[in-house]
Amino acid sequence: LTEDQLYHQCLTARALAVGAVVVRPCDVDSALRFLSLGVVRVGSTVGHPFGSSATSAKVYECRDLLRRGVKQI
Repeated sequence: LTEDQLYHQCLTARALAVGAVVVRPCDVDSALRFLSLGVVRVGSTVGHPFGSSATSAKVYECRDLLRRGVKQI
């Protein structure tokens, strides 16, 4: 998604009272900014798309996402 598409999808999720949106790790900061005042949670993935990363790399990714504000992994 482009930044504009992500913005509109986040607004749609808020309007529909969706529980969470799942975005790529690179889009987490933007999604959190777009959804900052709502109840929609932001989720992301670790080790996407194949999960073949080393466990230590996945742990780092997970901690980084949690630190940035992601509520669902």
